[in-house]
Amino acid sequence: MMIDHSGPDERMQRWTEALRREMGMPPGGTGTDATRWFALSDPDEQIEVKLGKLAIESRVDIVLSVFRYKEDREPSTFGVVFRTLKGVWVAAGIPVVVGKDEPVLLYSPESQCLFSLDERGILAKRCGERVSGLQLAHKRAMKRLRKAAATIDVNALGGRWQALGSEASIPLSKISKLTVRAA
Repeated sequence: MMIDHSGPDERMQRWTEALRREMGMPPGGTGTDATRWFALSDPDEQIEVKLGKLAIESRVDIVLSVFRYKEDREPSTFGVVFRTLKGVWVAAGIPVVVGKDEPVLLYSPESQCLFSLDERGILAKRCGERVSGLQLAHKRAMKRLRKAAATIDVNALGGRWQALGSEASIPLSKISKLTVRAA
């Protein structure tokens, strides 16, 4: 989660937790630790490199809620840092809901790739797909995310957040030795 010098931003935590849950991750997490969730503000190339290193060294994929400015009420975009055989792939994505009872997916229109969580909580990528009714699918997802974010009690999340530099932070319980080295 993104923090500034005055402490965690609850709005960013709520949005990130809402995305996490609406993509299908249970509130308490899973037995695997293959996907991590971040909120960023004022993103730049340096943080993308840092998150890429973190993904590789920690052997995790990363889902991002990106706030262009700290003052924004909701994310301006979302994204993923997805590990590949050759390194990492950083892609912006828009949340979509393709079916009424389906989880939120992230869709990258540039590459026509959908990102979802599989049954183990691992980020999966399917490319070469178009989302029909993209605007409606995005509206449904944002409505669901807004509703979820409004109901999340940050105090009930039960986790302390550790900064990755001053740009991002992750729950202390999710930090491995490799993650600490990557910071």
